Amino acid sequence: MQNIVNDVYKGDKFSSYEGTGSTADAARWEYNSGGMLNGADHLNNKAPQVITRLEKWLKSNSSASLSDKHAAQEMLKDFRNAIDGKNNK
Repeated sequence: MQNIVNDVYKGDKFSSYEGTGSTADAARWEYNSGGMLNGADHLNNKAPQVITRLEKWLKSNSSASLSDKHAAQEMLKDFRNAIDGKNNK
């Protein structure tokens, strides 16, 4: 789980969008702007890959701690919302 978190939270390096600097935030920005952030396709490439990784992690780690499973479920919800251009609320 920590590897996934490290991969998707790079920090707020760009002031042109709101959020924590996650891949989900970048996907939201791309959805709303129609462009790519920093030359990478977060909306159609990276975010769907993270969704797949989280789904696989949840399926294969049923005995993980409740906090890890909750974190994975919340991240999954955030990424699903992001590719639809929605905030995670």
